Amino acid sequence: MTTRTKFAIVCLLALASRGTPQTSIKEDGQKARAEIPIVLTASRASPLWAVLRVASENKTPLGIAFGTHPVLCSEERPLQINATNLKDAFLQALAGTGYTVEMEGGVYTLTAPDTTTHEMALLNYRFQKFSATDSTMSGAGQLLAGYIRTVAEGATSFAGDTIYSTTSQKLTIQMYSSTTKEIANQIVSQNGKGVWVFRPTADAVPASGRDTPVQIYSYEENSKGLESLGCGIDAGE
Repeated sequence: MTTRTKFAIVCLLALASRGTPQTSIKEDGQKARAEIPIVLTASRASPLWAVLRVASENKTPLGIAFGTHPVLCSEERPLQINATNLKDAFLQALAGTGYTVEMEGGVYTLTAPDTTTHEMALLNYRFQKFSATDSTMSGAGQLLAGYIRTVAEGATSFAGDTIYSTTSQKLTIQMYSSTTKEIANQIVSQNGKGVWVFRPTADAVPASGRDTPVQIYSYEENSKGLESLGCGIDAGE
């Protein structure tokens, strides 16, 4: 049985304050799993498929910042990963793409070489407060998208809806003086872990409240969405 929750976020300018100290994100045990050997072979696979496969099979929180010309989906090729740890596995999967890999707050982040100034500004935008109560992971991602559109970009509202099962795992997050990236990292570190993706958007305030740069997927509850995840604006592209 599934339930659909609809919501609307109205711009609250008070959330944009930047004056309070930053809240750190706790490590959640990822370092203990970072040094495991990884072996993955495929006759033809895209770099995006490879990194998602490595991350999901090892329940590793992941973030991907796509650039303007994402090459993670551009070419399928023979794949052979034989790595001593997770970071090495990601680097082997990303060979030739120009993407960098870093770990922050227990989350591996892959960043394109051509991320835009606007994209990085949104990822580093600091919110005074972010709150998601009794929400699914994807629902919390939609809330974060709403915060970006209203507070960071000045849209007057943001509408969305989340479909979830009655057995879906719920989470509650409350963070203060945290960036978009820090909030996304915290979300994907919950309940079986997941992945956030961030795509470039127009510099101007979006015409549609559903035009969002960020999407979040749970490894356990959004496996079909991850299978069709692409590099374009829509998940299937």
